[in-house]
Amino acid sequence: MPQPHDSEQTPPAPINLPVGTTVVIQVDRDGKKAHAGGQVRAVLGDGRYEVEFMDGQRSAFAWRELSVARRAFGRPTAQHEVDVETWRPHIAYAVRMGSAAFGLAEDDSDTDVRGFYVPSAEAQWSLFRPPESFRVQSGDVDESYWEIERYLFLLLKNDANALETLWSPLIVQSDPLATLLRTQRRRFLSTRAHATFVQYVFGQMHKLDRDIATRGEYRFKHAMHMLRLLLSIEHMFRHGDLLIDVGPHRAELLAVKHGERTFESIGAWAQALRLHADAAFQETHLPDEPDFLFANAFLRWARRRAAGLAGSEPPEDLRAILLGRTDA
Repeated sequence: MPQPHDSEQTPPAPINLPVGTTVVIQVDRDGKKAHAGGQVRAVLGDGRYEVEFMDGQRSAFAWRELSVARRAFGRPTAQHEVDVETWRPHIAYAVRMGSAAFGLAEDDSDTDVRGFYVPSAEAQWSLFRPPESFRVQSGDVDESYWEIERYLFLLLKNDANALETLWSPLIVQSDPLATLLRTQRRRFLSTRAHATFVQYVFGQMHKLDRDIATRGEYRFKHAMHMLRLLLSIEHMFRHGDLLIDVGPHRAELLAVKHGERTFESIGAWAQALRLHADAAFQETHLPDEPDFLFANAFLRWARRRAAGLAGSEPPEDLRAILLGRTDA
């Protein structure tokens, strides 16, 4: 089925989508699969819409390639792009990620910072929901922060990008909430990670396959991070911990990044790593589910603190969970 990609092929939209509309894409494009969600960030001159996804990537779509998400008609979101500094004072946790954290930094590596923020009680009580995430780019520094509830949801889901922030050794900022969360980070690890991590890795492999078929070459950096994540998966299932610094494999991984390895050799390495990860998964002692009770009590503490109803010490219900009591 042909994919409309410009205004000559696509008739005008029957209704304009305002900036901020939550949409679901109906086609695969630029590495994003159909049914991925995002928000309209701009109406382009040719009538297409620029859509921003959760990871900050932006791509253009014709109106026929989009559907309006049901949630767009629910509680509205604050227009956080107008003034990102509104949310910056509420950042609770920030760490350096990317090549610096992974032991793969080079002279031209960018600086990636990730973390979470806790909006004020006033913002929570408002009809306008605080943004699920916000992003700040300045020069070669790229910062992204999740709202705390969204962050906890991703951790419980065993999302790789979120989990890795709790293991980064390069802490930029950490308040009492975040400090406690880091000490309890293993509560989020579960066998769910097998589905989320492996699904992500082999989604990347399919993208590399498509790159080879359409462009005759693959994206070297994406291939490197796919292999890095496979190394982390095996370590997690064997040791119940995340492997962030892959320094011992630095030379091999940078050779992939620099295009010094064939696509076939990368595929063979990825397949071998996957077999190791699958074997580790069969023997893992990780629980089937993450600790939802802890996450819920932690979120309630964060909300109470934002409202001035709790201090820096965990409340009784959270302390009971930390101590392994069931009478909370």
